Amino acid sequence: MILFPHYIEYASLFLNYVGRIASIVFVIIIAFISLNVIVGYVRLETKLRGFMFLILLFVILILIIDITTLSTEVREALAWGIGIGIALMIAIFSIWYFFHDIIEKKYS
Repeated sequence: MILFPHYIEYASLFLNYVGRIASIVFVIIIAFISLNVIVGYVRLETKLRGFMFLILLFVILILIIDITTLSTEVREALAWGIGIGIALMIAIFSIWYFFHDIIEKKYS
């Protein structure tokens, strides 16, 4: 910074971007570790564990979209689309998980 004072703005932007990336990576690591701990303590079915990882991956995708250099409108549209997709996925999975016996009897 002493040798090239006119690059201070670029260095600041670079450090800000690296900080955002590091925080996202830290959140991702903590999320996977906590999910593995929860799965270890609670005996879950394989399908339910896979579903939890799928939801976690979609949430991570939203975090990654946040650090990209897309325009605000595109980022907002992607976040809304992924959010609606996650909500529909949770609703459909919940209906299947809790009512699959009734559904199988009705359509078998």
